[in-house]
Amino acid sequence: MKINAENLVDRFIDYVKIDTQSSENSTSYPSTEKQLVLSQLLEKQLRAMGLSNVRLTEHGYVFGTLPSNLPNDFKNVVPTIGFIAHVDTSPAVSGKDVNPVIQKNYQGGDLNLANGKVIEAGKIVLIKGIEGATAIVKKQNEEA
Repeated sequence: MKINAENLVDRFIDYVKIDTQSSENSTSYPSTEKQLVLSQLLEKQLRAMGLSNVRLTEHGYVFGTLPSNLPNDFKNVVPTIGFIAHVDTSPAVSGKDVNPVIQKNYQGGDLNLANGKVIEAGKIVLIKGIEGATAIVKKQNEEA
């Protein structure tokens, strides 16, 4: 599977559309069954990408390893990479009906959303310094 920037954005968009909201009232882990949907997808995709030791725990954690692809004489130069994922959304924020807005080649300033709303750049610290990058903004229930 070839990974490129567009493929990564598409995957990210698929991930954030999955409702992973947790529940404060639950006594189980994960706290909602819907959280396992993303964990199961990640497990499947990691296996398809050829990672080894991929497993999904009963608590919704996903593990996998990406071994070095160098010849044995050089394996100590590039170590194995471990992947660990725990997925949930705060119970204070809905994970339902998320439709991200993508703005390619963001040039700074306010972000104009398709629904006419504007996210003012001065109010979002994390947006500073990403000029030229792709900005992905959470749009939920027609709200920014």
